[in-house]
Amino acid sequence: MTDTQTVSPTRMDEITVRLGDLGLAPENLRFQEPADDGVPQLAETVLAAGVLIPPIVRAGLKSEQAFMTLDGRRRRFSLLVLRDRGDIDDDYPVVCKLAASKAQQAAAIILPNAEVAPVHIADIIGAIGKLRKAKMDTAGIARALGYAELEIKRLEALSAVHPSVLKALRLGKLNLKQVRLFARMPDKKQQGELAETALDGHFHDYQLHQVINGSRLTIEDDRFGLVGMARYTAAGGRVESDLFAELADVLLDPGKLQDLWRERAAPFVEGFKQLGLAVYIGRDAGFRAPEGFETLPYVYPGDLTDETKAVLAAARQRVAQAARDLGGVDLAADDAALTIFPLLQ
Repeated sequence: MTDTQTVSPTRMDEITVRLGDLGLAPENLRFQEPADDGVPQLAETVLAAGVLIPPIVRAGLKSEQAFMTLDGRRRRFSLLVLRDRGDIDDDYPVVCKLAASKAQQAAAIILPNAEVAPVHIADIIGAIGKLRKAKMDTAGIARALGYAELEIKRLEALSAVHPSVLKALRLGKLNLKQVRLFARMPDKKQQGELAETALDGHFHDYQLHQVINGSRLTIEDDRFGLVGMARYTAAGGRVESDLFAELADVLLDPGKLQDLWRERAAPFVEGFKQLGLAVYIGRDAGFRAPEGFETLPYVYPGDLTDETKAVLAAARQRVAQAARDLGGVDLAADDAALTIFPLLQ
């Protein structure tokens, strides 16, 4: 019978290294890669919370800095960002683990990259939700993590969705953009029902867009161009910006928009009356060509005579030219009617 002896690994010593003495070892697996786009945010986190996981270093060789980073490349990059902008200097103390033996150095190079499971964004969202449930406020979370408050508010909104939504995200049945759409839905029960269709593999984006956009009045409304934001807000109109900066701003006072638009449309109505046309304005009826007229884009030329086709072609050219001329006009300007109406005749 053979005795099997287990050799305990030698622990790495903890040392403190000046930032100015901390280089990047060429054997680091990502030595050739430049700093990625996420390093500036990591720098903010380090500034707020410090370096939570010590980099692993070895002693430098003759031509190298005093200590060389085997694991902790992005942490070092983030410290250099803070140094370059003046938040810290080269004397900043960095707590590190020293890999003295070849075995420790090999482990430091390979294992931190090979043995770490990636963190899913759904888990991060869930963690933010737990912090809020623990009565930690938005500003406190932002300060602790070094994130902008707006980014924390976005994560908080995502953490409030129905659990089935985050489950579908974790399983790859939904993407992050779709989860942001769910976060805009006020009815959590409806969120859950739609998320179940995603889990079953039958989900389509248009279902979300129909729910979200069905009753929303936004700055993309045809009337808003003639009214303008300054005139709308001066009249007491309220605006709600999208938390995720993906959808158009929502106008919360449709009655004010309609009243302002009617006021702005009055000179055009009067102008058309002088041309012998009657103009009728309804709150929800949209717009269409008067009786006896055709809407140019939808005229079917198959039944037209050659003479009528020529008239139609000329009319389309005039409309196209008017559209080009209107392209540079500020529709919300006080004297916009004086500029616009001649182009419509």
